[in-house]
Amino acid sequence: LLNYTEIIFSMGREVVEVLKHKGLSHRHPLTIGVCNSVPKLVASELLTKIYRSHPEVRLVCVESNLEDLLLRLAKHGIDVILSD
Repeated sequence: LLNYTEIIFSMGREVVEVLKHKGLSHRHPLTIGVCNSVPKLVASELLTKIYRSHPEVRLVCVESNLEDLLLRLAKHGIDVILSD
């Protein structure tokens, strides 16, 4: 299961990169920091619900430890943190 969710996150990052280069800059970016301790299946379900309810938003996901995500949040590098 963990391997499957890692593939999903990897594919998600690839999709974001492709969309960035396709000229879809009119979509509003929302950068979400996902803490390593959050199960990937849980994160995937939550992010899917966000995407489906707000398709105009371009989701960008960053996975790291909480300390790093808090530093990025303080520097306005991410918009929100998903943590346990």
